[in-house]
Amino acid sequence: MPNSKSSSVTDARTLAAEVLVRVWGEDAFAAAALTATLSRHPQLDPRDAGLTTELVFGVLRTEGALERRLDRLAKNPRYKTQPHVKAHLFIAAYSLFFLDRVPDHAAVDAAVRGVKAREGQKVAGFANAVLRKLAAGDRAITRVEAARQTLPRWLRRGLREQLGEAGLDATLGGGETPPISLCLAADEDPQTWLARLQEAGGRWERGKLSPRCLLGWGAGDSDRLPGAHEAWRVQEEGAQVLGLLVGAAPGETVLDACAGRGGKTLLFLDAVGPSGAVDAADLHPRKLERLRERPGGDRVRDVYGVDWTRGQGGIEGTYDVVVVDAPCTGTGTLRRRPEIARRLGKNDPARMAELQLAIARSAATRVKPGGRLVYAVCSLLREEGVGVAEALASEGELEPVSLPGRSAVPGLKLDERSAVALTPGEHETDGYYVACFQRRG
Repeated sequence: MPNSKSSSVTDARTLAAEVLVRVWGEDAFAAAALTATLSRHPQLDPRDAGLTTELVFGVLRTEGALERRLDRLAKNPRYKTQPHVKAHLFIAAYSLFFLDRVPDHAAVDAAVRGVKAREGQKVAGFANAVLRKLAAGDRAITRVEAARQTLPRWLRRGLREQLGEAGLDATLGGGETPPISLCLAADEDPQTWLARLQEAGGRWERGKLSPRCLLGWGAGDSDRLPGAHEAWRVQEEGAQVLGLLVGAAPGETVLDACAGRGGKTLLFLDAVGPSGAVDAADLHPRKLERLRERPGGDRVRDVYGVDWTRGQGGIEGTYDVVVVDAPCTGTGTLRRRPEIARRLGKNDPARMAELQLAIARSAATRVKPGGRLVYAVCSLLREEGVGVAEALASEGELEPVSLPGRSAVPGLKLDERSAVALTPGEHETDGYYVACFQRRG
């Protein structure tokens, strides 16, 4: 009978395997799949939930490097067609290479048991042989090196050209899982919640840039923390900064043209106050329904399902501010969403830039003369950031103007610049490009 420690390790690895199978087989987003899996196991110890999280994101961040090493030892690569076998082998390999606190025998034995439970003794024997060879071999590689090796070559080259070697490594998370990032409600005191969250467990500190941000390490499932969905919501600090840089002011009308789940929409609602109004649009109406259901989402005046590449979706009025947080490759979020690298092709940045430009042009028609268009992407590639902004400025209708919300983010030390790039290396946030324009009268 396994001891309790071995059982907890096995449980964490089994859950991690379930998540990886979904990510690889269904193109599920890892964070959403992980949250759904953990929510089905509320009895799971927070430390085991933390291990599950580390295993999922650690494997996804380093899977290319792990795969090459496993393939050298596995005479038959057919294991990769058996999703659960692949998941347990990769989890064990990640543990052997990077988790010193987990004994080698525990990592191997847990994987073998997991494979045996799914595929039987013969396949479990194969897993055991491969992993014991791996454990006995050369394991001289760091998480950062493995993360670099996992990126497609074209993407590694493009990010290195933009950011340098250190910036590339920071974009990959430095090989580590980044902290959870919370956005406090407008009337909540940061110091009060910092103390309460520290009492609940984990390490907590104030954000570097957003005055409403708290960052936590080792905190476990965010839904189980005090204040969840009421005093604060989960929102990455860079996204908070983007929302603040828009500079929405009391009484203004704002259109969040690509609202998604509406995290930034809620920031705009706080900024414009009861005398202003915020509308939200998105290609996917279901996201807008979820926005309405979120705490505070009922303050949104109107919602619109809009495909901006085909028109304005029935939005007839104009606004003081239109925000286009456009769909993109998401390369600025690689430290949190490492799985997106495996979905991207080398033509995707140019393809997305064309889409972004079409969306921004269409949404700009809803800006009042003298009003502002704020264009943003969570990408660090030039095509999607500077390239689109330059194209917009060259067409004559929009004039670059300084970011109006810069005083709300003093830590950025912005001057009169009309655009800024947030990077994981310099700012310790996800990567964003934000540019502001004024519509000529």
